[in-house]
Parts: sequence; structure tokens; C-alpha cells
Amino acid sequence: MSYSPRVAPRVHTFEGRTLGYELTAVGSASYRFRWTTDNLVSHGGVRRFTGSVSTAGHFVAFAPGCDDGSCDLEPGDHVSGVQKVPGGERIDWDTLAMDGWDGFSFATDSAPLHFEVSVDGRPCPDRFELVAWNPPPPATSVGAPVPLVPSAPPVPSAP
Repeated sequence: MSYSPRVAPRVHTFEGRTLGYELTAVGSASYRFRWTTDNLVSHGGVRRFTGSVSTAGHFVAFAPGCDDGSCDLEPGDHVSGVQKVPGGERIDWDTLAMDGWDGFSFATDSAPLHFEVSVDGRPCPDRFELVAWNPPPPATSVGAPVPLVPSAPPVPSAP
């Protein structure tokens, strides 16, 4: 039986206009995770995005630059790929962005997912956008992993 976080297919982060991270669903337990700056508005220049996403299960697919090519990585950007760690698997990133998207796509076989997101060396969980949580996330301190909670499993119907 698979469980997947409930994430909508579109959020409201705008390329080059909204500083932050976005997670969108592209299929069952399949996600596009990307980030951008607000440089087209603030003219703040290049920003450094670092962090990790981990699961107690496995990442069953991984595509740097996103599966649709919407968040190409530039020379010098680093996305680790899937790494085995105690208790599961993790993907780390360290990229520079000015006004486009950077990111990757992934699919996982379990939940919850834990994200740690930073901009310019500062934890920024408030800059992480997705649409639907089930149930609402618990309060977390700045820099604490943000769990995506799995939706309830289907209830079998009576014969």
C-alpha cells in the first residue's frame, strides 16, 4: 500500500519574482522541487540555496534540472543525487540562482518527507510553499525539518 503527501499541482511562487522554494505534485508520490529568487523585483543579485530532503524509504526516481527541463542547473550548481544515510535516503543541494529556476524532480515510495531549506546560509522554512497539507503541519522552529504527513490509507469497503 502506498501513502503519499497531498500536494497540489501548482503553487504561487513566480520565477525571478518570489524568493523561495516550491514543491508541486507531478504524479502519485512524484514531485517537482525548485527554487528561485526575487531578483527581477528587488535587484538583489545572486542568492545561494542549500538544503536537503530525506525519507525513511527510498527515492525511486531522481531528475536533476527537473523532469520537464524547467529548472536547469548551471555550472557550479550541486545536487547530490540520492545518498543512502542512516534511517533512509537523502538528496542535498547547494546552488546559486539569480532570476530563473533551479531544482530537481523526484519520486519516493514512502512518507513523511523531511525538508531543510536555507537561503544565503539562513534557514528559511517560511519560504517553502506547497498547497495542501493533510493534516496541518505541527509548528516547527526555524531550521527544523518540515515533515510532509501522509494522507490516510483508503478504507476497504465491506463485501
